[in-house]
Amino acid sequence: MMRKKEPIGLETNSKVAIIGGGPAGSFFALHLLRYAEERGITPEITIYQERDFDKLGPKGCKSCAGILSISLLKNLKELELTIPEAIIQTKIDHYAVHSPYTSISISNPEKEMRIISVYRGGGPRISHYEKRISFDGWLLRQAQERGARVKNETASHIHLGQEVRIEAGGRKMGYDLVVLATGVNAKPVSILGLDYVPPKTQTMAQDELYAGTARVESYLGNSAHAFLIPHSGMIFGTLVPKGPFINVSVLSSGQPPVSVADFLSNSLVKDILPDHYERACGCRPQAPVGSARNYFADRFVAIGDAVVSRLYKDGIGSSLLTARQAARTAVYHGVSRQDFEHYYQPLCTTISKDNRWGRLLFSLNNRTKNSRLFLLTQHRLIGDEQRNAIGRQPFTRAAWGMFTGSYSYTSIARMALGPTSLVKLGATLFRESLTNLFGKKAMRPRQLHVGGRKILILGSGFGGTYVLRRLVPALNQNENVETTMVSDENFFLFSPLLHEVAIGSIETSHIAYPIRRLQWRDRFNFVQARVEKIDLGGRKVITSRGTMDFDYLVLALGSVTNIPEFDSGDGQESNIFTLKTLNDSMQLRNQIISVFEQANAEKDADRQKQLLTFVVAGAGYTGIQVVAELRDFIYKTLLRYYKTLDPEHIRITLIEVEHQIAAGLHPKLIRYAMKQLQRMGIEVRVGARVTRAWEDRVEIDGSEIMPTSTCIWVAGTIANPRIA
Repeated sequence: MMRKKEPIGLETNSKVAIIGGGPAGSFFALHLLRYAEERGITPEITIYQERDFDKLGPKGCKSCAGILSISLLKNLKELELTIPEAIIQTKIDHYAVHSPYTSISISNPEKEMRIISVYRGGGPRISHYEKRISFDGWLLRQAQERGARVKNETASHIHLGQEVRIEAGGRKMGYDLVVLATGVNAKPVSILGLDYVPPKTQTMAQDELYAGTARVESYLGNSAHAFLIPHSGMIFGTLVPKGPFINVSVLSSGQPPVSVADFLSNSLVKDILPDHYERACGCRPQAPVGSARNYFADRFVAIGDAVVSRLYKDGIGSSLLTARQAARTAVYHGVSRQDFEHYYQPLCTTISKDNRWGRLLFSLNNRTKNSRLFLLTQHRLIGDEQRNAIGRQPFTRAAWGMFTGSYSYTSIARMALGPTSLVKLGATLFRESLTNLFGKKAMRPRQLHVGGRKILILGSGFGGTYVLRRLVPALNQNENVETTMVSDENFFLFSPLLHEVAIGSIETSHIAYPIRRLQWRDRFNFVQARVEKIDLGGRKVITSRGTMDFDYLVLALGSVTNIPEFDSGDGQESNIFTLKTLNDSMQLRNQIISVFEQANAEKDADRQKQLLTFVVAGAGYTGIQVVAELRDFIYKTLLRYYKTLDPEHIRITLIEVEHQIAAGLHPKLIRYAMKQLQRMGIEVRVGARVTRAWEDRVEIDGSEIMPTSTCIWVAGTIANPRIA
């Protein structure tokens, strides 16, 4: 029986040299210390790092956009690391993608965690931060605090062979393991005894624009902005908010490459940027686009950018992955060439294979960005997914992963190029092509408004709700635009059916739809409050819940019942009932049932007649509907339960100030309506008006008194006083 092989990795007092104190080197040290603690050993770790990451400008910079992906942030948790707030420049919730044809805001599908922007170094040349803000510096200090030693020296040579040595500070020192973590933008280290070939690189253009925190937040918000400029030779260009600065990153495939100045002069980019800014710190770093060869040997291994990096995005994340696997191999398996080949190389090969999918995806993106039809199709697909948050959202996740590096290219390809997605893409492409073919010929570009703006919608009726349902999806979930609805009712009311509720044909829930149920699909705020004053000049609305500012105001407060101020003359309450709100319909229903209960208990015939007399003031469409439904409710429902009441005591009167009912209808329809009302036993009085009202009677035309306890006023409406 064969014995299980004992670990032959690093042991206590094993000497490890890490050349490069960037994220790859720090991650390797942190994981090595973690695995060593699990095995109960204490190796000696020395990190050679000459550059001071806390210095400003190129002296401390690591030349990258500095976006930390969701996958990286999750992996930091296994090291029990939490990034300090001082280092975080902006928490990014969205990516806004702009082209000449359309703009779309892509929401973060991983709701529980946001990507963040950081500075790898101490900040641009003109910055003056009070606290340390360097992500690389913080990470290096974490490794130092947990036991690694940092030497501010440059390692110039690595000697491989029977003994592994490095040259630094004019001295040669032997180590049990040497780790190369310098990356592609550092000064090359000469490796003797190994034909190490670094990864191929591509030149980028970067800059930092100073505009001030308030201006950056106003123009960019909490979104990173990517630009797809057709026929430009540019693979991508981005604007990333970083506190008072805006990071500019441009990667192009054309010759000559697109410069930062060319990118900033593009009209699409100029529309997003503030009017005034200062270019603070530019550079042209190298981005790895290939894999290294011969990157490990006995007691030597390269990690991070020195071996392989995720194509274009999330280089820090791939540095963590390679550092973690190399450290695990060294502690649990060994530091020989065979150990790294067996346990470390497969991960690097996986990243390299994943980058092949990345090249395919970026190649497809480079071609499709020239197509107006395809970009409009992409807009429709992502917009539909974000309006309906339930589901897998493959196109949203694929786009988010392409711009942030939060998912592998293999998984992105599976999401975007799977059979179901391709069928959906084809159907939407066909639908969009038909829209462009038979729709408006000169369609305006679907532009995304960026920068902080507040839209206030006053009223939750037909006007306000329909504006909300059109506006919020049209903004495509853009959180830079804050949409708020204010209404004294927290539901949308289908008012044409109020009379049905009043007479009991339908329930209140059938015509009242809660506004907050719309928030399940769309992003907006709702405030239940009464509008008290509108200050257009000061762009403020004063409500019962406080004052609200706005940039754009939608007035949809609707109308109110046009009811005169009746003076009863003796202090009695009026018997007028309106039918404008849900509460009105419930009060009217309660009143109808209440007078029948009183009449049923009443012995006096005159009093009973007075209770059972109903006056409807206003013979428009609503008045005719109300009086007809009231008659059916009484004769078909109530009299079945109040059998002692004499139907002859019931009187229903419709009063109209005009000389015909339903003014505006065709004369034939008016005659038909009159005939039906008379057939139903409803008394119709045209050319008459209610002039006064008391608790038990109303006055008609200033002289005639009609005993009644119920007068339903539906004689027209006027503008809301806040608007009038």
